[in-house]
Amino acid sequence: MASIVEPVKWGFIPKPNNVDDHEKYATDMLNAKLIDVYHASVFFCKVYRDLISYGRSYLEADMMKQGMNPMVAKETLTNLINTMDGFIPQNKSLNLKGAN
Repeated sequence: MASIVEPVKWGFIPKPNNVDDHEKYATDMLNAKLIDVYHASVFFCKVYRDLISYGRSYLEADMMKQGMNPMVAKETLTNLINTMDGFIPQNKSLNLKGAN
């Protein structure tokens, strides 16, 4: 949240987010109400996920240009998109068939 926060002066005049003040913003976020931060983070994650999905072909091509195997590039982006969507991988060592 400290990376996307827009600081304000006098409670209403927006100031640019300065990367050098990131730690200060992060500390301020610790004192913020969860409900205020939650909605902004959900919105940001949705936008970020959509950005990756829409730019997937470009990202795959760029990753392959950097020398990444095409299958690894595809799997990496799939995992990133699923993670941004709240995906939780199944634990394959856990067998629930006999559980009550």
